[in-house]
Amino acid sequence: LKPSLNEPMSAVETLGRALGLDAAVWRSAVTEREWTFLNAAVGENAAGSPYFVLAKTHETGRVFSLCRAVCEYLSLNGSPGAIVTRAYSERQKRNRAFAAEFIAPAARLREAIEGPVVTGEDVEALAHAFGASEFVIRHQIQNNGLAEIAAEF
Repeated sequence: LKPSLNEPMSAVETLGRALGLDAAVWRSAVTEREWTFLNAAVGENAAGSPYFVLAKTHETGRVFSLCRAVCEYLSLNGSPGAIVTRAYSERQKRNRAFAAEFIAPAARLREAIEGPVVTGEDVEALAHAFGASEFVIRHQIQNNGLAEIAAEF
């Protein structure tokens, strides 16, 4: 694997910086709840500024859910808000694909992969480098035909 990636999207704060937002404003726009039925929700406050509510989970899960919610925010089209769930609707699949590409862009993964086959250790290293889960990295590699993932014995 080739080293050197830009700052990975490994924390909610990193995403705010990537979007060029003031840290205090970003922190006030993102909150958490003890949800088991939703991954995230998004809407706009009275001033028209977005807010994001995330289910409490591990950091990579929160970042992934937040990126999914950003996708929903960008496609609100006048709706008062949207939810991010575990459902397999076209909308939820779209926001998952958006989040995966935002966190671990296929073009950057392609640059980081040196051969036609990656091992489980390679996937783990890529996940660490991108600040993503191994699940996201595996799906990006498979969905974009970047390499074959070696079967582990």
